[in-house]
Amino acid sequence: MYLGPTKIGPTNEKSGRTLILIAVIALVIFAAISFIHQYKKENSPVYRKLQGYYEIVPESLFISREKSAMLFTINLKINKDDIWLPAFEDPSSRNIDHIDNEQINKWSDNNIGTWHVISKNPDSISIKADKNTLDGRYAVSFMKGNTSNPGYFVLLDNDSTHLCLKKEVVNDRDLQYW
Repeated sequence: MYLGPTKIGPTNEKSGRTLILIAVIALVIFAAISFIHQYKKENSPVYRKLQGYYEIVPESLFISREKSAMLFTINLKINKDDIWLPAFEDPSSRNIDHIDNEQINKWSDNNIGTWHVISKNPDSISIKADKNTLDGRYAVSFMKGNTSNPGYFVLLDNDSTHLCLKKEVVNDRDLQYW
């Protein structure tokens, strides 16, 4: 039984165009969602305020973890996605009289991590640095100092850690969002 000529060419061509159109639309939607997500992240007050250089206020540091840790440096830097954390060391495994370059490099490698805002109400962040004592999630509070203790401060708190950071003001942009 003959049904007549079949049109394979135009039908396949039309479905190929449809697939390409669907792929382009999906790509545009994905790009738009990514752009909006990045824009919202960078315009978050928490995200903007946290960026910069800090010093830990040593008297404020409280860490209650299974493994003891001793603060070795007090500097901390936060930029868009990365965080450079202070060095901590197990006090029982350290000979303070003999610290060599290998040990310093090991501490440096363990102190670079990533961070991101996990909540804007209340403000909280997550720090991901597997080998550093400060790895974890923290509630964030911002404070301005007073006449007896001038400066700008960030408090990071969770169940086992309390940390006060003093912002190092390099230029006026550092205080733009405070």
